[in-house]
Amino acid sequence: MIQNQSAVQRVLTGRYVSGCGQASGHTHTYAHLFGGRVFGTFNVRLDSGGIDKCRPVICDDEGRRFWAVLVNGHPAYAYRWEGSKLPQRMLELVSQDPLPAYLKEVRLRIEVLGVVVEPPAPTVADDAYAEDDLSDEEADDE
Repeated sequence: MIQNQSAVQRVLTGRYVSGCGQASGHTHTYAHLFGGRVFGTFNVRLDSGGIDKCRPVICDDEGRRFWAVLVNGHPAYAYRWEGSKLPQRMLELVSQDPLPAYLKEVRLRIEVLGVVVEPPAPTVADDAYAEDDLSDEEADDE
């Protein structure tokens, strides 16, 4: 499930298009990133633009990038891998629950979500511990 949602980075629109049926055979290779099975891919031809200028929420060592999205309110992830030959106006979507079939028949509103990634601000106590740690290291050197 998509967690730590923040502001919408971008809103895209488009329609479902049938794919060639090969991508669904590869979802098992990245299902571990989501803690279990994923469904897809659900292909969307965007009216304009693309997703690459938005910040992905997952990037792995295999060159795969995932963006958290809401498709007409349903949570999913847009997926692109390094070396993909898909045009920028095409999105492959995967989800932890199957997307409803009616989405294949309607105009799609895809909200690309941001995720809070900022670390918490340091506190005075954190600074005090940092100074103590430095003092201990200096004492060890002597």
